[in-house]
Amino acid sequence: MAKYFGESGRNGYTRGGKHLSNQLVEDENKSVLKLHTNYHHNGADVTYLMRVTGVHADCLDRHITEGVNISNFRGEILMNRRGEMGGVRVDRQQHRRWGNN
Repeated sequence: MAKYFGESGRNGYTRGGKHLSNQLVEDENKSVLKLHTNYHHNGADVTYLMRVTGVHADCLDRHITEGVNISNFRGEILMNRRGEMGGVRVDRQQHRRWGNN
């Protein structure tokens, strides 16, 4: 199964709608769904599933979580593009409360 890890400051409904509307554009650079459909399904109709996996208090935590998910993916097809996350690799997250030993 192919997976795409994304993050957004918007709600899941709005972000999912944007992915679906981008899929209608001819330019594969604007839609990861279009790119995947063309290369792995020969342009045939594909049903996609989107699931909100977390809510984050700040954008840094959201970005780090996405990077960790991308780095740790061991499945067959990762739909994220190579340039996402600016090439920063984060192997794991660790929360630390400052001032505690």
